Amino acid sequence: MKDKTVYQQVMEILRAFFVAPACLLCKQPSEEIVCRYCLEDTEISTFSAPGENLLEMPSVMSNRMTPDFHALHAIGWHESILAQLVNQLKFGRQHLAAKALAYLFYTFVLNRLSQVEDLPDVFIPVPISTIRLMTRGFNQAQLIAEYLSLYHPINIVQPVTKTRHTKQQSRMQRHERFANMQNAFTLKHNLNAKHICIIDDVLTTGATVNQISELILDRYPSAKISVWCMSVAKFD
Repeated sequence: MKDKTVYQQVMEILRAFFVAPACLLCKQPSEEIVCRYCLEDTEISTFSAPGENLLEMPSVMSNRMTPDFHALHAIGWHESILAQLVNQLKFGRQHLAAKALAYLFYTFVLNRLSQVEDLPDVFIPVPISTIRLMTRGFNQAQLIAEYLSLYHPINIVQPVTKTRHTKQQSRMQRHERFANMQNAFTLKHNLNAKHICIIDDVLTTGATVNQISELILDRYPSAKISVWCMSVAKFD
């Protein structure tokens, strides 16, 4: 795939996972799941160094809270196709979007990451509350983790539960997100892993993954925690 353009790569990915009579993004009639016009206008904003720890990139970490985890990996910025796919999954309930996101993560990040460092022992999808699970019908982070595990046989565990229902983070200001997540999670089960990977769809302030990381490190201070998310929100 090295000699192919981003357009060609994305087209192959989306052909593999979707069959639809209309463009997924603009909804206009199209033989492809995403029409050529949308792809030309919305190329994936991938990060310049695939597999790089994004905690070391000032452009990513500025205006975000100090992380309690050790590594961050993502496909790219939360815009264009990535934002569309995340929204289709999270709010449009199109489960196949999780499959496409996992494949994009594998193509642009995991392929390289597996060559330069040891992969995690377990995946922990960010949990959602029982109320959110009942209304949405699924946990998007769980779906993404299941598809990612097809590329590398990493066990999915869920020792963390969300014990307090919180407001949707997407509707909140940055300064409200940390307070919203305070004491929202509980670590109920033991973890037999040295390298733990938290899976999420979008990293915004980092409030959610920070809370989960704190819980784990309080009990397992020597553990390494990585965060794999599909995209990273941009701040103005």
